[in-house]
Amino acid sequence: MSKEVTMPRIGANEDTVILGSWLVKEGEFVHKRQIIATIESTKVTQDLYSPADGYIHLLIEEYDEVEVGKVIAQITESEGEVVAAPQETTAEEKVQITAKAQKLIDEYHIDINQLPKLRLIREKDVEALIGPRFSIKETIGNHLIIYGTGGWTREIISICRQTHAWEVDYIIGGIGDLNDKESIMGVPIISNKQLDELYAKGYNKVVNAVAVTPNAFSRKDIYELLQKRNFECPNIIDKSAIIGADVKMGEGNLIMAGAVVGAEARIGNHCVINANCTLSHNNVISDCTHIASGAVLAGNVVVGSNTLIGQNCTIYADVHIGNNVLIQNGCSVFKDVPDNTIVKNK
Repeated sequence: MSKEVTMPRIGANEDTVILGSWLVKEGEFVHKRQIIATIESTKVTQDLYSPADGYIHLLIEEYDEVEVGKVIAQITESEGEVVAAPQETTAEEKVQITAKAQKLIDEYHIDINQLPKLRLIREKDVEALIGPRFSIKETIGNHLIIYGTGGWTREIISICRQTHAWEVDYIIGGIGDLNDKESIMGVPIISNKQLDELYAKGYNKVVNAVAVTPNAFSRKDIYELLQKRNFECPNIIDKSAIIGADVKMGEGNLIMAGAVVGAEARIGNHCVINANCTLSHNNVISDCTHIASGAVLAGNVVVGSNTLIGQNCTIYADVHIGNNVLIQNGCSVFKDVPDNTIVKNK
């Protein structure tokens, strides 16, 4: 003979109760009116008492939400007495299954007929049938922060999602297109003040999305800021870009869709090689320089730092371009350009 322990109603308008914790162990002898568990509703926490003397068999796991009136335990007169089971597995046999065990059965598509018969099935019984389970703990080693909310931010997010190499978690706002206040492409925009806090949590990789502006606060300033704060800046390369043999580059470079980088080119740090531009063999592109979309650089061109070469420009072979130079869209450059020069399209 056995005595059922059912879940009482403790909230006037609530049809379920949470089993907070068992205060007894499976198979333990309990006395009538002994506290055997704590139970909770949204407003009330109270003790649950044993309705009889005997050996208790626990049918519900801790923290399960249970319907009022459901059997959560059975108390038997003898220690070895088998608990009757209301849940059918076949027409002839019945088992009783805890909620956690049932979750594993569903997750691993376990044939219920392989489980032990005529007894309470607990989580450990199903685990024994499944065998060793392995899980991979995700780290944030491939998670990025983007610095700036300019147009490149969208390109970086798109490249990361296409290549699956990086996950973009946050964007540092306040620099770039200020029309975006809360998020870009579903990625939240946060304050620069939170950067050190994220670094302490393990976020050590930042992508510089700030534009190149010669002789003004720009990409170069962010590059130096990130260096001082010991952030790593990975290269972000679109999968459609073509990188030639023996190309060497530093960190933090953005190489956009359709760009071609010829053999033995040298690219510094935090450069932008924009969409559909071509760098021929043996080009040297110094730190924080932007080669805009559609630009073509012939062989052996050298470009100084913090320089902007505009859209659809053509730079002829062996030309040397200095630091902090602005070459406006559509220009053709046949001769060397000194530092701090603006080359206009005539």
